[in-house]
Amino acid sequence: MFVRSTNFPYLKRYAALVLPNPKAEKEGVAGYEITLNYNGVAFALMPRAASEIPGKARCQLLPSMKLKPGPIPAVTSLFGAAVAGN
Repeated sequence: MFVRSTNFPYLKRYAALVLPNPKAEKEGVAGYEITLNYNGVAFALMPRAASEIPGKARCQLLPSMKLKPGPIPAVTSLFGAAVAGN
């Protein structure tokens, strides 16, 4: 997802999620690419320069990788036990 904004509450609250982007630092930040996990929770915020942004929309969905059909792979929980997906 791309948001053409440089000042929104999530950005300030979770500043640790902002990734470095030398091009945006040099040209100026025009918006943020927000990467969401499987559950829709943002886990990375990538600043983007105006030259890196397709279109003029204020918010836009970006193409994502295609998931293979089938069960979700198991993930390891914080306690070390494997948790099977559906």
